[in-house]
Amino acid sequence: MTSSDKILYIGYGFNGEPGLDSLFKHGSFTIVGVVTPPADAHWHRRLYPKGLPVEHLARKHNIPIYQTDDNQEIYRLIKKTQPLSIMMCYYTKIISPEILQSGPSFFNVHHGCHLPRLRGSSNTEWAVRNGINKITVSLFQVVPGLDEGDLYWEPEITITSDETVADMRRKMNEVLRKDLGKVYAHILHPKQSSALSKQVFRRPQKERGATYASSIREEDNVIDWTRPARKIYNLIRSGCDPEVAAVSTFYQGNPIRIWAARMIPTTKVWEGHIPGKPVARSDDGVEILTGDKKYTILLKEVEVNGQRMPAKQAITSIRDTLGLSQLELWRMFQALKKN
Repeated sequence: MTSSDKILYIGYGFNGEPGLDSLFKHGSFTIVGVVTPPADAHWHRRLYPKGLPVEHLARKHNIPIYQTDDNQEIYRLIKKTQPLSIMMCYYTKIISPEILQSGPSFFNVHHGCHLPRLRGSSNTEWAVRNGINKITVSLFQVVPGLDEGDLYWEPEITITSDETVADMRRKMNEVLRKDLGKVYAHILHPKQSSALSKQVFRRPQKERGATYASSIREEDNVIDWTRPARKIYNLIRSGCDPEVAAVSTFYQGNPIRIWAARMIPTTKVWEGHIPGKPVARSDDGVEILTGDKKYTILLKEVEVNGQRMPAKQAITSIRDTLGLSQLELWRMFQALKKN
């Protein structure tokens, strides 16, 4: 490592703190600044009113913090600090060609499937939602195309069919904290750390098999109980983290967020079958019918009006179907007309 190994670090997401921590612990880099979301970025900061974890770590090491999502401001910051490279652990904007051509190399840590699958946004949620259990922490070079740059590092992580997006992110952060600094040092100075030569490589992505992922918001995560149980269960697993969009349903016309559930086989034959209908309440949770008749969803923990509670406490009757029926929507519409 040399004194010229200056890095500008952009850390917006859940992986910002472990990535920066690894650079501190496993390299002799000079971090010239840490870029984080603007002070008024509610979505990123709602859980951290006293500052993001990556900001606390930067302050501990006396690193300047720049709260911005303005590409031109980042461009000026690059000109001011003259870094050798920029490391991004999630950023919400497309980096313009002007900035990419400004001198330093840009590298991005991407979470999700083996690239080129799931390029784009909300990768971790889509991986769980689509039932993918082989995922990666991918380090690649940033180019004008969306997540199309050459790959340098792609360790694989396995999640089970019952683990949630929170479990997935925890495993990814463990890998980042342990290895990112060492891997990046090897990229810059391969002869000084030849032991990593089998783990670190440079190869172009194959365009064949490329898929893309759109960003997920809360309105995209309302449960359709007519879908198969596995699809519903995967959707619930993809929202069991406070940093991602909530997965919700409605009970007696009011929204409830789902925090914990299980998919269970049913031995009963439901000839009178209504998807979304609660059919049993117990200390374990509330059992809900789905679009297939072989499995039900057992809701275990939910959130109502900002308060988390056992599902049995929130869903007090098996008479009311979950979701919004056409009749409920009609009644709401009539009430609005009267007002």
